[in-house]
Amino acid sequence: MKITKIPNMKSIKVFVVFLMFALTALGLSAKSDVRTTKVYMFGFALSLTDSVVYLTDVQAVDSAQVEKKYGFLYGRSLYAAQLQSHIENTHNKPNTTCVVFFNPKKSKLEGEYIEIRKRYSKDKNVILTPVGVDAFQFQREEYYDVND
Repeated sequence: MKITKIPNMKSIKVFVVFLMFALTALGLSAKSDVRTTKVYMFGFALSLTDSVVYLTDVQAVDSAQVEKKYGFLYGRSLYAAQLQSHIENTHNKPNTTCVVFFNPKKSKLEGEYIEIRKRYSKDKNVILTPVGVDAFQFQREEYYDVND
């Protein structure tokens, strides 16, 4: 009867970390195609120390850069930073957490928008503050690939 040794946990962890790095390097080395297209987006901002939640209107951004294969919006964090800057400067609310939702199809995005608005409208502990297009509008962001 042959006894098979089970690998210890340390070697399994080292293997998993190595595998993660290898997959990340493989993903970064693959050249992805970016297309410039019109997308619709809205922003959501909240502070963990306050009961106010901010929700922008659904807006069109004409020249957003989207990765073709997976539909990833490049510069997504930059769009969230635009909203965060607006909330900090206009509403004097530093340290808000901002999220941007987007979709190339306006109808699908409006469905998400309605769900979020309903969720926070029902909560009596939250003050839902709309941020209209007249007060804030997303500006086009440029994404530059540093590998080129």
